[in-house]
Amino acid sequence: MEDRTSSNNPFEDGTAAFGGSSTPWVAGDLVSSKEPLRKTLYKVRDLPGQEASGRKTQESGKVLHPFNMELADSMIEVSPYHGSCQATLVSATVGCGLGVIDEEATAQAKAGLAQSSTADAAGKLPVIDHERTEELYDTLDSMCEHDFDHLMAQVAGNYWGVGNAYMECGRDSDDQVSSLYWLPAPDVYRTHYLDKRRDRFYFTLFNGYNDGEVLFARWRKMQELRAADEVSLERQEILNEVVDFTRPTTRWEGYGAPHWLAAVPYMDVDVRALQRVSDYMFNGGMPQNMLFLGGMPINGEQLLKMREVMSGASGSRQGQSALFTMPSSSKDRAWVEHIKVGDSVEGTGFQDMHGTINLSVASANQVPPVLAGITTPGKMGAANEMAQAIMTMQSNVISPVQNYLAKRLNRTLFSTIGGIRGFAGTKVRFKTWHEAMDMAALNTVARQREQVAAAPDRDPDEGLRR
Repeated sequence: MEDRTSSNNPFEDGTAAFGGSSTPWVAGDLVSSKEPLRKTLYKVRDLPGQEASGRKTQESGKVLHPFNMELADSMIEVSPYHGSCQATLVSATVGCGLGVIDEEATAQAKAGLAQSSTADAAGKLPVIDHERTEELYDTLDSMCEHDFDHLMAQVAGNYWGVGNAYMECGRDSDDQVSSLYWLPAPDVYRTHYLDKRRDRFYFTLFNGYNDGEVLFARWRKMQELRAADEVSLERQEILNEVVDFTRPTTRWEGYGAPHWLAAVPYMDVDVRALQRVSDYMFNGGMPQNMLFLGGMPINGEQLLKMREVMSGASGSRQGQSALFTMPSSSKDRAWVEHIKVGDSVEGTGFQDMHGTINLSVASANQVPPVLAGITTPGKMGAANEMAQAIMTMQSNVISPVQNYLAKRLNRTLFSTIGGIRGFAGTKVRFKTWHEAMDMAALNTVARQREQVAAAPDRDPDEGLRR
């Protein structure tokens, strides 16, 4: 399976980030390259020579990627805060695991809450059957190369990182789901049949396996693919079915898009500034001291002596006195001027600019700064900051995506037709941070009020006043 799903560069015309190479792109390459950015960051949103991006090609029906997914997927290696945001999104979405819904217990719980508060009943999370969940995980883990949580982390990583994710589902001789694999989104293309109907398409994987082309059917559409006139089973191999997860966008048809693409210009500026600082720190041809002599001629021996003295006054001997003499006649009026070009980067404004860029990157990822490791001035140690950030992100960003992913799984892997044996018709959902964390322990104000309530002769409504 590794050979089939290993990520390779699909752009042979040099449009990829690596200049036509499949070598992984790391931040070190960005800093040390002579032309680090002119043909890298902005190519996330620009694919020269592929004017048909996001539309079907006339020859094959393949829908080209509307942006460079290979490079977009590697941006976590360029911006540390973008990488932190992506890790936070993945962890919050699928990190707490999957749960089987106990529909009877859920109905009873909501009925009880509805007697006191309709709002509480509407917002009640479905009750999880933990025993049934363990049985499900035993089945799912046996189908995966590692385990199901690892597979979903890869799927969620592609979903948040490039807006598209794919899960391969293999079936046994009894037409039962028997294996699950992750397919790297940058290698997968949506391909339409020759009749050009929008609702009829399959997926093509390009990565050098079987002459670089492997076909995958949509969920429960294997017969449709095998019966297609344009598919030659002698030349192309049809493997398994694919469940696709797409982040909605109105920019183009057929593919999703991540929201963080708006932060690409900010990352561009940040890396350029980092490269300038790096060049300065490693003294990449940038002088730090300049010495001017005038008023008299100087021979080679005197110049060599002066260089030795100046060199000895730096490094481990920095700060020590340096003295040298130069003979001159009475008519010469020699003068020496030492100018320090600069030994700091305070004048670059790097720190201020870096902070602003990091906030922009976190905002584009829809992650509160505190959850991305960014300290906001004026909020250090603020009560409730962590708890409020978690609750806001869970309700506004994570819950809608968890509901979407769970609905896709319920309608595919756990559907009544073609679902996993023993779990067909089962309803699942992803657990939330609220369930995995002690939110009261994160709530500073809540802890303070508990202490007040426990204190003798104190009314919690009076706060902490003495």
